[in-house]
Amino acid sequence: MNIKHLNYVVTIAQERNITKAAEKLFISQSSLSYALSSIEKEVGQPLFYRQKNGVIITQAGEKYVEAAQKILHIQDELMKELKIFQSNTYIRVASSSIWGTSLIEEIIPKFRRKHPDAYFELKGQAELFYMNAEIAKGNLDFCFLSLSPFDRLDTNMQILKKEPLFFAVPSNHPYCRQNLSPMIPATDIATCFSSDTFLLLGLNGMFAFLFSKLPFCTQFLLVIYFLRE
Repeated sequence: MNIKHLNYVVTIAQERNITKAAEKLFISQSSLSYALSSIEKEVGQPLFYRQKNGVIITQAGEKYVEAAQKILHIQDELMKELKIFQSNTYIRVASSSIWGTSLIEEIIPKFRRKHPDAYFELKGQAELFYMNAEIAKGNLDFCFLSLSPFDRLDTNMQILKKEPLFFAVPSNHPYCRQNLSPMIPATDIATCFSSDTFLLLGLNGMFAFLFSKLPFCTQFLLVIYFLRE
């Protein structure tokens, strides 16, 4: 049994006539009849009843055709996907930031209007160490990363946007009453807020990484973990 034989049987079932099926398949009627006999011998029972004006499919033939159509469909889909992989317009992209993900959603429709054959595979959000490894392996074409001041900007990186880091505290906090400037130095966060608790989007995100550089990082992480529980 092979793909060619599957197509033979499906075509005969569609045409209900071996001669017409042979014409559609661009082979001789005798070659198709011989192939059908070989297939029926292999499965051990007839797939069609022969008549003067055509063929009638058997119950076994119906099951065979049903399975054959599924296999042929899988083959067609596979070939389409393989053609995409062979194309230079297959682009694998990922993002480690919410802003980067939003930018991807914005630029892909614009890009595809100019390049309708382009295919994008979105890897979703991931951390910097994962992205670097995936790029090194050749599993990603480009990605949007959230970098901290402690990260090194490689030669293949380009800064697209800088975002401020907001540190929200109650207006009646003692620090706010004593300091009117909207900017809070990292040293002040470490010294003036060491006994306070904070909420972050996650323990593995960029904010958590930045705060881990502060002297009270151990206490902070333990408090957040307790609150999340």
